Amino acid sequence: MPTQYWVIGGEYADQRFNQLVAGAGRALGPFASYEEAEGVWRDQTGASRHEAFTRFTIVSCAPNPRREKRAA
Repeated sequence: MPTQYWVIGGEYADQRFNQLVAGAGRALGPFASYEEAEGVWRDQTGASRHEAFTRFTIVSCAPNPRREKRAA
């Protein structure tokens, strides 16, 4: 399984960005390339640019070698 990319985030409780507001989190993806995820990230951040406590980031998910060994 190749590396996958996700866009995650949402509205946070305060400017420390440690805790999401209940029900305000979003996970978008998976995306096959960083460029595809970046396009969605740009759309999400652009749409929420006036919301001071809303943030999104791109994360990658690599294959788990232990899971691949069990499947074989």
